[in-house]
Amino acid sequence: MKVNFKEIESEQLSEVSEIFGINLFVFRNYLKCFGAFLRDEIIGILLLIEGDENSIRIRVFQVLPLFRGNHIGSMLLKLAEDYSGSIRSRKIFVKYNDTENDLEKCNRFFIRNNWETVKYTHTRFCFKKENFGKNFISRFYDPENTILNGEITCLFCNELSEKMRNRAKEQSEKMFSNGLLPFSDLDLMNKRLSVFAFLNDNLIAWSVANLLKHNEISIRSTFVVNKYRNSGLGMYLWYLIFCKTNENQDFNLIKWISFDFQKDDDRLRKLYTLLFGRILEQSTDYYISEKILT
Repeated sequence: MKVNFKEIESEQLSEVSEIFGINLFVFRNYLKCFGAFLRDEIIGILLLIEGDENSIRIRVFQVLPLFRGNHIGSMLLKLAEDYSGSIRSRKIFVKYNDTENDLEKCNRFFIRNNWETVKYTHTRFCFKKENFGKNFISRFYDPENTILNGEITCLFCNELSEKMRNRAKEQSEKMFSNGLLPFSDLDLMNKRLSVFAFLNDNLIAWSVANLLKHNEISIRSTFVVNKYRNSGLGMYLWYLIFCKTNENQDFNLIKWISFDFQKDDDRLRKLYTLLFGRILEQSTDYYISEKILT
């Protein structure tokens, strides 16, 4: 079986998306997309996006089931490593989960290709959007009862002027410097769903959302400064995001809402379990494997 490997051109993305059941147009700013071809038929794909801190992330990596076990994945991985090295990135990494993947097989595959052992990264709680509205928003939250409602200004990211965005970035970085920073992954943030709250021009809260596979909102970070906690502000931001998905026709396909947290973050786990336990559909652990490039 002679398999050819080459870069996939942008005009081929529609065909590739249909074959693998992935909407690749979500990744508008991807770096490279490599494909494995048997004659003229594509049988494998690997798509790279820019990561954090001089790294590259494998965002899509699939080989059709019929052709697995023929070193096709390893060859695609080698293309990704070579490309990463050519642009002098410090490392290349991939994330996967325990719901869609066999962790032992993934781990063996990457170790066989001289990658590091898989490491846990975060947990995701996922539930149906309709249940979020019916059994959470309507049950737990009334926007009229929010203490700060009427006093604050809430704007979605795409509504922020450049001056306001720079101010929000500067103020958030003064608060802390971990993964909750709203602009740490700007390319993946959905700017029409991520919302920021200001009081007297000061940033006091935000909730950042990603749009996954065009049918799932992932609310990856919500933060409220200490002074305004217990005011219902965090839930108010979730309420705004939920309303936006109902108002905008572009989001009609959204069926799922999810929240991310660290497994050892007992506070968030207890909070999310308390809030969403009745509507929880799936709890998924996510992992990472990486290779440091020399």
